[in-house]
Amino acid sequence: MIKRTTLLFLTLLCFTIGYSQDSAAPEPTRQAEDVISVYSDSYTSIATNTNPGWGQATVMSEVDFDGNKIMKYAGLNYQGLEYTSSDVTAMEYVHLDYYTTDTTSFQFFLIAGGENAYDVAATDGITNGEWVSLDIPLSFFSDAGRDLTAAIQFKTVGNGTLYLDNLYFWKEADAVSSNENLIQNPSAEYYTSNTADNSDAFDMTPNSKIIDNSGAEITSPYKYTSENANGWYNGDLETYIANTYGSNEQPGTTGDGAYDDSGTRTRGLKLASADRRIYQLVQVEQGASYTFSIDTRSEAETTTKPEIFILNNQITSETSIDSDLGSSSDVDGYLEITNDFNTSKGSADNNTFTTSTVNFVASTNEVVVYVRSLGSSDSSTEFFADNLSLMKNVILSTNNIDTNSFYLTPNPATDLVTVVSDATVDQTEIYDMTGNRVSSVGGNTVNVSSLASGIYLVKITSGSSVTVKKLVKQ
Repeated sequence: MIKRTTLLFLTLLCFTIGYSQDSAAPEPTRQAEDVISVYSDSYTSIATNTNPGWGQATVMSEVDFDGNKIMKYAGLNYQGLEYTSSDVTAMEYVHLDYYTTDTTSFQFFLIAGGENAYDVAATDGITNGEWVSLDIPLSFFSDAGRDLTAAIQFKTVGNGTLYLDNLYFWKEADAVSSNENLIQNPSAEYYTSNTADNSDAFDMTPNSKIIDNSGAEITSPYKYTSENANGWYNGDLETYIANTYGSNEQPGTTGDGAYDDSGTRTRGLKLASADRRIYQLVQVEQGASYTFSIDTRSEAETTTKPEIFILNNQITSETSIDSDLGSSSDVDGYLEITNDFNTSKGSADNNTFTTSTVNFVASTNEVVVYVRSLGSSDSSTEFFADNLSLMKNVILSTNNIDTNSFYLTPNPATDLVTVVSDATVDQTEIYDMTGNRVSSVGGNTVNVSSLASGIYLVKITSGSSVTVKKLVKQ
């Protein structure tokens, strides 16, 4: 079946599917545990009255397509749908499928401690002759004062003859992190013969040799060589740091790490000056979602200014991240840590480290975990780090597709941006640079006029495959 997709961003997800009216609406694919269904044969639904007597002129009936019922609103002026009062605060969207050939006015109301309308005609335009799926963010209604703990009715206002099916609330499935930590030597305490070698795992220019736990000298597992293609060595960045801040870019190792679950103090990393960096190259899956976490403690309350960058390439200077911070095209994720001030080293009963996390979608097949503390200058402004973790969120895992077969135009964009491809675009998800999904949409044309200026990741799904593109919003 040929699928045609059409999309507007704003706060609405909208896609059209080439079904004719003599067929049922598209079958929902979301898992039942992520849905509160009001009217749909695909789920257990909570509708209590599909045709309440509200004085409407609409003639409501149900039409059966091969055992699947849909609602027909003929001569529509307004029509209600009542259902069991429900707390939908855990849900993110309300979904509906509609079909019409003559409707020119269409408003959809959520009634929950009052009512307000999403105006389909004014916001998106009405598509005739095809089934159309709408997913309206519940924030559209809650921001207007609706009480999502007591959703109780829908109301449809418009004209013509309108068919409706699959009215349900839904949320995205929860992402589940894998158990594999992709960070090497995450607590900076693997090497015991020469504990200073633990910093090599977080050095932008690792040494060629380190001392293993037997006391023997071995080839570094971190430095890039022809035999170690997943290693790294960024001499250009080291030179930039030396010329700009100082020559001690390698992080220090310290015995003043966080306490573990057994009450034992562990080792960790320390940035004691503005030139120190935490740097590790990690192989990832393009288009997959990841969570990075780190335990930190800052000796100074406002001056250390620690920052976490998830870079998508091995930058050779900090020019781009200095000017644009988290909006740089080199950055997949960013966080400035502002809540980890504590002068105490802690104890077995008093954890003085704070955990920070960064969620992101990988735009390439490798990332650099990059941490700096530009305000650190001496022992009273040191920044401590421990327990680094980078884990893949399994729910978003998918197969890669040829990134060259998809591109965004125009890019940069101010209002409309289109995903251009010969393949069918099934879903488009937009993420900000903190890893938060700001929209989940179908189709290939996005209105980004309401987005703040900056860098966004556009995750494009086609079948079981995915690619990620960067979008610059001006």
